[in-house]
Amino acid sequence: MRKRYDTRFYYMNKTQRRHAYFDGVDKARAEREQQRPQLYRAERRLVAQAQRLITAKDLFGDQVVHEELPRLLDEWLQLAEIRQARWLVQRAGDRATDYA
Repeated sequence: MRKRYDTRFYYMNKTQRRHAYFDGVDKARAEREQQRPQLYRAERRLVAQAQRLITAKDLFGDQVVHEELPRLLDEWLQLAEIRQARWLVQRAGDRATDYA
């Protein structure tokens, strides 16, 4: 038997519960309509970012011409945390389904 611990509706009659339900539905619809433009804007921004090619200049800025950059990158890539992160990304990439 399932126990219910939410006591908000225990002392309401059927009409009050029905009113509370439809009030919740109306609030959910209003929130959805409020968030829809923001979600659409975020989606357009993310699609635009996904289509943009990232260059070394984008990542490293003015330091891209630094003579120590290749050595520093090699050292960074050998860190245990970075190797673990790369492994996780590769595993996720192998299993990921491309929905776009």
